[in-house]
Amino acid sequence: MLDEVQNVESWEKAINSFNVDFDIDIYITGSNAYLLSSELSTLLSGRYIEIKMYPLSFKEYLIFNKYDDTSNLDNKFREYLKYGGLPAITLIKYNDELVLSYLNDIYNTIVKKIS
Repeated sequence: MLDEVQNVESWEKAINSFNVDFDIDIYITGSNAYLLSSELSTLLSGRYIEIKMYPLSFKEYLIFNKYDDTSNLDNKFREYLKYGGLPAITLIKYNDELVLSYLNDIYNTIVKKIS
């Protein structure tokens, strides 16, 4: 399991050599737009499966937060709109300062670096 591997120079060569030399599964995760590019398939010689991760839908948000009853759906939907569908936020949603910091970090890491 390798996280944020795109920060290492020539990481794709190392991954390809691991794939050739060892009988192992390799999992690469990252939030960088570079990993989302079409070049990834070229760098890894076409030996990869991409799994895109999206924010939780409202229905998934209800399940994730273990909201079994359907009462107060309006309030729960307002909560979903306020905090969004990122799973990590649901764990800190009662601390608005932490949520804002987390969202700013995501914005600065992903949106600002892409543009």
